[in-house]
Amino acid sequence: MAFEISWLIDQRVVYVNISGDIEIHDIQNLGKTFKEYYSQGTPPIYVVLDFNKVKRAPISLEQIKKMNTDSLRECSAFVLAGNATARFVASLVVQTITREYRFVDTFDAALAYLYRFEPKLEQLELNKVA
Repeated sequence: MAFEISWLIDQRVVYVNISGDIEIHDIQNLGKTFKEYYSQGTPPIYVVLDFNKVKRAPISLEQIKKMNTDSLRECSAFVLAGNATARFVASLVVQTITREYRFVDTFDAALAYLYRFEPKLEQLELNKVA
């Protein structure tokens, strides 16, 4: 699995683009990287997770259940997952990261929900994402 992570809106909104085949160690590495971003941000932190380029996820539910991501539970996620497989994998992964998440069909829909949650963010500059 490859992932790209960056600030969509500095210190407030993280963008994660996930692609390829997902293995459990990839999710753990993503979690560690996300924790670094989370610790540098200004709460509340939001995350846009793009699963549209995920191909396979040969991971077990038991492996996901064992992951410790309690320190990330305070963020809200907006999840892009265009097909049924990506949506299923995304739902498993996202539930280990946060309690609050919403599936959206497009990047623009993610921004619309984000701005509904936090209207002041609409006034801030968006960074370019891949």
